[in-house]
Amino acid sequence: MKFTNKINLNRFSLNELAIYLSLIIVLALAGFIFFSPSFERTAPIVKFENEVEQKDIYWNLKTPVKLLVSEESGIKSFKAVFNDGSSNFELENKIEEIEKGVFSVELKAPKVAEQSKSTSGTIQIEVYDNSQWNFFSGNKTQRNINLVIDKRSPIIN
Repeated sequence: MKFTNKINLNRFSLNELAIYLSLIIVLALAGFIFFSPSFERTAPIVKFENEVEQKDIYWNLKTPVKLLVSEESGIKSFKAVFNDGSSNFELENKIEEIEKGVFSVELKAPKVAEQSKSTSGTIQIEVYDNSQWNFFSGNKTQRNINLVIDKRSPIIN
């Protein structure tokens, strides 16, 4: 019986070695995407300040509507559209970061919307975050809220 210290290099062919190496690279890349904080999968959360149990909110088209957006990775884009039943108006918005991951947004009505005679409408909110998820486009949240437009001043007797 002879003992040899020779390593058999012909044990793996070059094709098998390439397959194993590519498998290891794919698994490492999948692990990086799964565990990386830049690929977070939670969508932004949108909450109107004066909303109670997701019911209609009242708006006089003069004071801004305030909402809170919570998102850890930040906001990539924000869009708000007011629909009064006959036309769409894009709302002016001002975004401020209150604390880490929480943003305050004020929506102001355009001057054209104040001339509208409608008594109800909807605001459609669309928010994308800075995550690299969904093929680098980020997580998306869409939210619609019904509005009751009340332009009349209260009457005191």
